[in-house]
Amino acid sequence: APLVLVEFTDYQCPYCARHVGAVMPQIQKNYVDTGMLRDVLRDFPLPFHKQAGKASEAALCAGDQGKYWEMNEILFDNQRKMSDDDLRAYASEIGLDTGKFNTCLEQKDFAEQLGKDIEEGREMGVSGTPSFVLGITDSENPDKVHVTRFVRGARNYDAFAKEIDELLAGDGEVKAEASP
Repeated sequence: APLVLVEFTDYQCPYCARHVGAVMPQIQKNYVDTGMLRDVLRDFPLPFHKQAGKASEAALCAGDQGKYWEMNEILFDNQRKMSDDDLRAYASEIGLDTGKFNTCLEQKDFAEQLGKDIEEGREMGVSGTPSFVLGITDSENPDKVHVTRFVRGARNYDAFAKEIDELLAGDGEVKAEASP
């Protein structure tokens, strides 16, 4: 895809849940599914959301078994229920090997990756969620993104469509580089 949208999110952030439920399906349909945009999610649990870090790790542990998006959806649908018991129940509900999931969560297999997401977000100026970085995919290295826009906070679909369409039309000044 010529463009990349990197979202920094928190599973207990109500604005993040609203974005996932109301805005992202339209972005998915009109840009991701058509091959114009790649969507990348980075975890950025805020310190005052006490269960968000553990929820992020649960999503990553589920992803280790190929069920990241299923866990992502169930976590956003249940923002007020994220105890350890809840996370284990969700793992079972989406068909994970619960033994592997529990071990992954207990051993904090993805704590380092989560820390890297947070640090990357801070380096880019993320201080709250949701935050978005929109950029152009490097023509020689698809793992590199030339950042052109930084969007803080929840926005409606039209705001994203305007930004994406401008970049697709070639109207974007590169501000930095990042790895999705």
